[in-house]
Amino acid sequence: MLFAAFISRCDTEFRYLLDEASFNLLERIVEIAESCQFQLHPTETLYRTQLGCNYERHLGAFLLGESPFDEERMLPRADRANEGRLNPKGIPYLYLADNEQTAVAEARPSFDQRITVGRFRTVETLRIASFCCRGVRSPRGSPPTQSLAELTASLFAKPVQRSDDEPQYAATQIIAEALRRAGFDGVYYPSAVSVGGNYALFSSRKGRMILPPHKRTRPMRYVPVVRRLGPAVVDDV
Repeated sequence: MLFAAFISRCDTEFRYLLDEASFNLLERIVEIAESCQFQLHPTETLYRTQLGCNYERHLGAFLLGESPFDEERMLPRADRANEGRLNPKGIPYLYLADNEQTAVAEARPSFDQRITVGRFRTVETLRIASFCCRGVRSPRGSPPTQSLAELTASLFAKPVQRSDDEPQYAATQIIAEALRRAGFDGVYYPSAVSVGGNYALFSSRKGRMILPPHKRTRPMRYVPVVRRLGPAVVDDV
């Protein structure tokens, strides 16, 4: 399984200087993304959730009220970007969802936790990589391309907890960098915890907030969705 071997090598062996097999696999992944790409227009509304809100206190003791985070707090910090699903530490990407329920579900708040939800649009039309199309074959006409597309989408959507010790982001970060070098502005992938999808924009400056954020005392109720996005075992990819 070339795909599984690629993930294992990224996690445990090579990360910055890949071998020939990994480069060849990345080329195939980019070819699939080019076949499934689409444009994200500034007219489309996207959503982003942050855990928490602003608390207004008097003399540092008495809680007077709560307010949603401001726009600056809703955007990733350029100088303090944590490691994410697709971005390495220190390089901020803007993660958005195509609906509010998915944005809330991806943040995984507890039932009584305060959250802030912001609505965003892109500043221009963006070229988005995707692996969610059906019946796609690479220019070489290789049969396993469809399975590779599903495996890549499944890898992007896989939930990872911050408490996990394994470097589970390594492979997705390498794939994202390959897509960025190929000229894409971001990537779209399905959500594994809600009905909807997510965007990772390779520049946080590509999105802007269109309305002031709003705060929820309790998150909207959502039912986690378990998706099988691709075959569990594929011998030829």
